[in-house]
Amino acid sequence: MRRILLSFIFLAITVYFCQAQNVAFWGVTFSGDGLASDGVIFNFNTTNDSLGAPCKFYAQGEFPVGSLIYGGQGILYGMVSETLSNNQGGIYCFNIVTGTDSVLHTFYGNDGSFPRGSLIQINDSSILGMTGEGGTYGGGVIFKYSILTGDYSVLHDFGNDADGSHPDGSLINAGNSLLYGLTEAGGAGDEGTIFSYNVITGSYNLLYSFSDSVEGPKPTGSLTLIADSLLFGLTNQGGPLGFGTIFSYNVNSGVLTDLHDFIDSDGSNPSGKLLSTSDGWLHGICTNGGLRNEGTIFRYNYANNVFLVEHNFGIGSNDGMRPVGSLIQGNDGLLYGTTTAGGENNDGTIFYFSTTALTERVIQSFNGSNGADPIGALLELSDSATGIFNVSPERQLEIYPNPTVGRFTIQLPGGQNNYLVDVYNMLGQKIEQLTLTNIQNTINLSNTPAGVYFVDMQTENGRVGAKVVVER
Repeated sequence: MRRILLSFIFLAITVYFCQAQNVAFWGVTFSGDGLASDGVIFNFNTTNDSLGAPCKFYAQGEFPVGSLIYGGQGILYGMVSETLSNNQGGIYCFNIVTGTDSVLHTFYGNDGSFPRGSLIQINDSSILGMTGEGGTYGGGVIFKYSILTGDYSVLHDFGNDADGSHPDGSLINAGNSLLYGLTEAGGAGDEGTIFSYNVITGSYNLLYSFSDSVEGPKPTGSLTLIADSLLFGLTNQGGPLGFGTIFSYNVNSGVLTDLHDFIDSDGSNPSGKLLSTSDGWLHGICTNGGLRNEGTIFRYNYANNVFLVEHNFGIGSNDGMRPVGSLIQGNDGLLYGTTTAGGENNDGTIFYFSTTALTERVIQSFNGSNGADPIGALLELSDSATGIFNVSPERQLEIYPNPTVGRFTIQLPGGQNNYLVDVYNMLGQKIEQLTLTNIQNTINLSNTPAGVYFVDMQTENGRVGAKVVVER
């Protein structure tokens, strides 16, 4: 009886916390917003299956690249193809609390241009990434950006002699100071490479050069590390039919093995990164091919060399088409991803896939005004992870003067007597909290360093925010 009672209590607590936890998937679209069509940051709330208000990119940068990463303190980081300064791309951050974005670094060619893949965070203060062009030799760079100081540095210039060039996908962290990555060109045959970079010693090593005659040229996406020494990856056009391949590379032996050659019914032109799940399978997506030539979800078991198509896109009137980026596995065990087309408006979808039931379901169709052509992988965040999740990213506050030397006034929306206001710095740290009224609606940041700050106000209709620039 006591055991039954304890089991019941445990179940009740589990249900309570599962219901209480608010979970959302964050991501970016390459276009859409109903105005400039420069892309948006979106969040999909799994509690009520709805999209929050999109953050439009035309304010700071345009046309996002890759996926978002969460750097802590309510701040997301990503990269864009263009900024207000030029069209060579930049690094930006997005504050979940205020719903505002800001460009942190703009690329100008010598320090890299046209970012590729996604950022990775290697410690509390540093994020790393790659550009496909620019640098000393024009072949792209590995770079580091300090989120504490704003310092930017180039760690490696691609394209020197037989080095790899034009990196693709994202770096992956092996957990022992080593990072692994891919280039789509360069190497002995100019068909792409696998490389490593040591963040402690600063040493770069070319591990493998691809050749057209063996496993196919031009690796794509990002690598997946299994058991500390086995890397798995994809080529976009390799194999005897040119539809792509799955390969493995043994770090210890230096041997690369062609594991699977795609045929059209498998799907073609695999994209993104292979997802390793606890059941021993690798899951991935193809942008094209399959029964309707609209892409597939596939699984591959490297232990027994079994390949299976799990889903063909484009079957059904509102199904997604042409998936891109990478799958992720949610805390509920389902696989989540996006398609660039299909859905109710042919502007792309968010979907989930059950690996046990082998069923796919579209959970959100984009319509242009809330974004179109989603890219990259989704990012799952809960309110327990951020502490500030349930915020509508709207920009309704009017601040003047902006920029300011310290003192500024907020145009209050009206409708209530008191407004609780928080001010955050670029790290997401709260530096000020005060209550404004229709009589006192001025904030003084004269004693704070110059920089960008985010103002968040609680109203009876939810939170609203804006960005203010303090100059000295």
